[in-house]
Amino acid sequence: MTGRLFRAAPALILTAVVLFMAGCEQSGPWRKTEPVSAEQREAQRLAQSGDYAAAAALYESAAATAAGDHRVSLLLAAARHYILAREPGAAESVLKRTPRPSSADLATEYRIVDAELKLARNEPQAAIGALGGVPSAGTATALRQRYYRVLADATGLLRQKVREADARARLAELLTDPSERYANQQRLLRSLGSFTESE
Repeated sequence: MTGRLFRAAPALILTAVVLFMAGCEQSGPWRKTEPVSAEQREAQRLAQSGDYAAAAALYESAAATAAGDHRVSLLLAAARHYILAREPGAAESVLKRTPRPSSADLATEYRIVDAELKLARNEPQAAIGALGGVPSAGTATALRQRYYRVLADATGLLRQKVREADARARLAELLTDPSERYANQQRLLRSLGSFTESE
């Protein structure tokens, strides 16, 4: 039984990452101060309809004519949507071409996207390493949610149940949607239950 679970792990992890990212952030760059082009609006529409690969390609196209942190934001959106499209190779290619951002929030998002990619590839230890330090209280809430979700999923895969429970508890403090809060609560209870059973 355990062997079958480990063999199935990569597909299960990628599915979990995709479901979470789709629920949290389908509409592209979260920075409200950036101009929104016709390409970006179409990419958002495609993402909302579930065509993540096409949305990712449009974000890449929009990034080609952008500059600075706006370009970085668009490339990160492309990488995220390639992960949603279950195309980790394309996501990695985009991430490698993404310049290091100058703003603190975009630097945090870069690390989170890198961690999400590693988690989708069943590399939980590498995902934790990519996350870096805990985001400050002033970091965008959406980014802090994603940080703790990746941390919780990665530590759960490593069977570090205490760390997973702590990450899920911190995530609970940031969630406002009732369905998301309930789902996170259930995963926290399952984590605590499996920890108790292993004692």
